[in-house]
Amino acid sequence: MIRSAAARGFLARTLAKPALVPTYAASTSKPLMRLPSGTRFATTYTKMLDKVLGINVHEKTKVLLEDPNARLRVPKQPPTHGIPMCRVAFHSFQLHRMDFFTKWCCKAAFHMKMPCSGVIFMPRKIRRWTVLKSPFVHKSSQEVFERRTYKRVVYIYDSNPEVVQKWLDYIGQNAVAGVGMKYWLNEYEPLDIGERIKRALKTGDTKDVDAVTLKQARHVKRFTVQG
Repeated sequence: MIRSAAARGFLARTLAKPALVPTYAASTSKPLMRLPSGTRFATTYTKMLDKVLGINVHEKTKVLLEDPNARLRVPKQPPTHGIPMCRVAFHSFQLHRMDFFTKWCCKAAFHMKMPCSGVIFMPRKIRRWTVLKSPFVHKSSQEVFERRTYKRVVYIYDSNPEVVQKWLDYIGQNAVAGVGMKYWLNEYEPLDIGERIKRALKTGDTKDVDAVTLKQARHVKRFTVQG
C-alpha cells in the first residue's frame, strides 16, 4: 500500500498519460521523443551488448549456409587426355537401386585414381500392355500395365587397362540385385602391331605380342591358308 501522498500523485499522473512510443528517423537511431526519466528501451540494452560483445548487434552479417548437395556430389578425377578406355551401361527397373549403385561405382573409380565421366542419364524406356478384364460384351473394361526401364552410362578415361579390369571385377563382385550391367573395353595397340605379330608367328615369342592376340592371328592365318 502506497502511503506517501507524493507517490500516489505521481502514480496517478503516470497512469493517466498515454504510453510514449519512441519514433525513429531514417538518418539517425536516436528517438525523436524524450522518454520519462528512469525508463529504458531497446537501444539502451543494445549499447550494453555492443560494449560487452565488442560487435555491432544491428549490423547484418551474411551467414554462409552449407550447400545441402555438397556431400551428395560424387568426387571425380579430371581426365588428362580424354581417351576413352571403358564404357559401362546400367539398366534397372528400380530407380533408387540404380542411383545408389552408379554413384558407388563412380566413387570406386575415384579412389582407384581413374578419371570418370560421372553418371550420365539416358532416356528411360516405357513399355505398356493392355489386358482385357472381362471378355465378350465387357471388352471395354481393360487394364493397362507398364514397365519403366531406367538407363545410366559411365565412361572411364586415361587409365591402365589392368586397373580398369580390376575395377570391373570389383563392381561385378559387389553388384546390387536388380541392376544389370554391360561394359565395352577399348584396347589400343602401337602402329607396328602388324610387324610384331609377324615376328611372333615366326619365332613364337610372346614378348611383344599378347598371347590372346597371337592365338587369334594363328586362327586367322589357318583359315586364310585353307581358303
